[in-house]
Amino acid sequence: MTDRMSSALCFQTIYAGLVIVWQVSGYLLARVDLPSPGPNPSLPIAAIALLCAIAFRFSAARVPILFALLSLVTGYAAASSVQNAFVADPSLWPADGARYAGAAINVWGVGAALFSLFAVFAPSTEGEGA
Repeated sequence: MTDRMSSALCFQTIYAGLVIVWQVSGYLLARVDLPSPGPNPSLPIAAIALLCAIAFRFSAARVPILFALLSLVTGYAAASSVQNAFVADPSLWPADGARYAGAAINVWGVGAALFSLFAVFAPSTEGEGA
């Protein structure tokens, strides 16, 4: 696996971990009648993020095109969530800080997806010496 693919895998894994923490913490807070950091906390979304992280791990070195396709899907979901943070009713979040924190997590996800696509499709310069 190239250094770029290793970095892309790391970025995607961090994003999945952030999504899992956000969703699970929101779910747990809602269960004890406290405001969750964002609208609609969901354990199924956390499970999907975990499955994506596992799929990223196994596809990065073995099936790069699958890694790229997963990156497109997660990047689209992240971009939609960033947009939602700015067009949805702000009262869905307990505070502006929570809304912007959620947007920041998803901006990371968009960046991870773009970097992953770059890692898969950009010409490699490894092996070219000076």
